[in-house]
Amino acid sequence: MSAPPARKNYYSASAARRGLLQFALGKIVSAVLGLAFLALSVRLLAPQSYGVYITLLAGAELFYLVTGLGLSTVAQRYVAEYRLKAVAQDFTSFLRRQLRRRVYLSLAALALLLLAWEPAMSATGLGLGRSWMLPVGLLLLGWSGYCFLEEVMGACLLQGYSQTLAALRNVVRLLVVWYGAHQPSGLTLELMVWAEALVTLASWLTAELLVMRWARRAPSAEGAVADFEAPDMDAVARRFYVVQLAGQAYGINITKMLVMRLLGAAQAASFGVAQSIADIVRNYLPAHLLAGWVRPIMVARYVKNRDLGEVALVVNLVLKVNLLGLLPLAAAFLVAGDELGAWLSNGHYPKLGALLSVMMLGLVLQSLHLLLTMVALTLESARASLRATFAACLALPVLVLLVWQMGIMGAALAMLVTELIWISVAWYTLAGQGHRLHLDLLGWAKIAAAAIGGAGLGWWCKSSGLGGPGAPGTILAALAALGLGFAALVWILRPQREGEVLLVRQLLKGGNNKS
Repeated sequence: MSAPPARKNYYSASAARRGLLQFALGKIVSAVLGLAFLALSVRLLAPQSYGVYITLLAGAELFYLVTGLGLSTVAQRYVAEYRLKAVAQDFTSFLRRQLRRRVYLSLAALALLLLAWEPAMSATGLGLGRSWMLPVGLLLLGWSGYCFLEEVMGACLLQGYSQTLAALRNVVRLLVVWYGAHQPSGLTLELMVWAEALVTLASWLTAELLVMRWARRAPSAEGAVADFEAPDMDAVARRFYVVQLAGQAYGINITKMLVMRLLGAAQAASFGVAQSIADIVRNYLPAHLLAGWVRPIMVARYVKNRDLGEVALVVNLVLKVNLLGLLPLAAAFLVAGDELGAWLSNGHYPKLGALLSVMMLGLVLQSLHLLLTMVALTLESARASLRATFAACLALPVLVLLVWQMGIMGAALAMLVTELIWISVAWYTLAGQGHRLHLDLLGWAKIAAAAIGGAGLGWWCKSSGLGGPGAPGTILAALAALGLGFAALVWILRPQREGEVLLVRQLLKGGNNKS
């Protein structure tokens, strides 16, 4: 008799460490490539064209979220559960069904959009003619497929695949910018959109081939059973889809499109440059590194142990890591953001410092928002997210008013208001359901105090004018003083707690831990 097929623990500590290492290395490479692409594109593309390009990408993200009908929740929550509990063949079939469903939804929504092309272009302020239907349609189709597979790869701890594809995408985009710069007409919006569409399509198809190949070859998880089903999956996915849909009413993508509609392409470009820098911080740099990696770990551990205390420990640890990166960045942009924006854009966008600083504070709140969403998703508590999202939607008139009265700074401030509303309502709703998460406010305050102290030191160094006001030497000295002051104050104040240190040691310790 042949031996039964080997079983595997897909969410062990060693698997988590391997995923984290792949994630970290990939993010570092993508950060360098992404920053290079941003610097070249904002220098070479006219502000009006860059504003349209940024708004199109925001529309692609909206298209993915709106047309998913709950598939994003399936990827984030139930792919990991099926990987744990379903035998390999059933997991592969489940995954194939979800991938096909994503394609069918995209094609149906795309057909409706193309039928209503002219009203859609008028409503968004983009004003693109029918000649743009093919590249924009391909972009939307590829974007929705690739974004879904990114979430699937994250849930399966396939960060090696996702980060390699992200790096290759940025390499190709850089080559396109370089090619456009050497053409007689220069870098054009049409070239950028076509390149984005084709690169995204290729990334989607490659990712699907890699994921399905892995799924067919991977053995069942330890404890997996035949004919496993998650009976609440569709209902939970629908509830969280309503949350996602309502959340778009005040989210960054709607904000970008609102800036485009009310303020025009030039202001949309300035806002888009600042938001692109914020996106690099959020998606690529260590300040937001753990958020995408920790979701499947949180789901797997809670499914196994049902320990809310461990979930709270992970939330506090991840947010502190984010704060250690985001708050000094907010301080640095306040001190030297104008000079950075002018250098990055070759003088096209010289006044971004205050806007970037506010956006870093917004990322702090978005980090906590993301973590609380992960907690609600892990606990299968759509009520917390639903109440918080509808409460934040009430601030939509505030968003419109602030954009109208204060321009792009008003848009950034409105995002802070909506995030504060969302976080407050979500936390209190979870607490009312018996899921009271302990948040280490004192530890967060210590990191904030260190950032404020570092900012003061950096500002003093800059105002002293060593080497002349605005000179590169002065800016570098100010940033160095800020960084050293922040590090010294963090070391003195010690915001970490013992349980967090032990968790980090457990995740980073090599070898034989199978937990």
